[in-house]
Amino acid sequence: GDRDSLPRGGMMVDLRLEDDVYELALSRKPLNEIGTEMLTDLEKVLRQIEPDRASALIVHSTLEGGFSAGADLREL
Repeated sequence: GDRDSLPRGGMMVDLRLEDDVYELALSRKPLNEIGTEMLTDLEKVLRQIEPDRASALIVHSTLEGGFSAGADLREL
């Protein structure tokens, strides 16, 4: 299928478009904690989405052990 790799927001987030589906992969060790840096990367990448080009957005983790630990408590 048609697969476009879009510019990455950082090493933690990867956005790809294949056919009519965007795929957003989270890759922040140890378990995709959502902190300031991750939020900045997500905002940059999500601004690149063109809704007319896709019918779905799949968000997943590339890490073993779970999707996300939630907020990065080290930043509190």
